[in-house]
Amino acid sequence: MPIITIEVALAAIFSFTLIAPLGIPWWVPAIAVVAMACVVIGLRHFSERHRAGLWAGLAVVRNNGRGRVIAFTLLAVCAQVARNWLMLRAIGVNVSIFDSIGIADCDVHRRTASNRA
Repeated sequence: MPIITIEVALAAIFSFTLIAPLGIPWWVPAIAVVAMACVVIGLRHFSERHRAGLWAGLAVVRNNGRGRVIAFTLLAVCAQVARNWLMLRAIGVNVSIFDSIGIADCDVHRRTASNRA
């Protein structure tokens, strides 16, 4: 759960790159960033109150491992962006790094939706 939350928060942050291609208003990504910040803060408060049973996995949110989880998730997202950029360039599509970020954002949203099902 914490890794998915961090990935969706990063997708919300990087969604500013999708404003022009999708023609969405500039305030939609801002609302997404604020909403995900509230979810992350809420998850941390929830993890402080529920420490046993199923919720024990949230311990990573409240201890020193939080920084490592965020760093490794950020590294994974950056690797996805680099992979997308390299593969698109390899097949001859002239894309910018921002286009690759947009594709990575779509990939995060797709995986999050499939995890819910």
